[in-house]
Amino acid sequence: MDQVPITPDMVLRGLELKRRGKAARIGPDKLPLFKFKEPLVVESAFGQPADAVAVRPFADKNGAGNPL
Repeated sequence: MDQVPITPDMVLRGLELKRRGKAARIGPDKLPLFKFKEPLVVESAFGQPADAVAVRPFADKNGAGNPL
């Protein structure tokens, strides 16, 4: 199966194609073209630029996080 969701009728169609000796592939022939947008830079919830808090400000000095 080359697509999601996989439905029972697709499985049966693939099995039937295989039984006939054909390629048992169900789904699109190729991937659609997709272009990502430019990333947005947003302010974090802490009022600082997002790159300033990306280092996990609440982690301990060893980077292990905050043990509970």
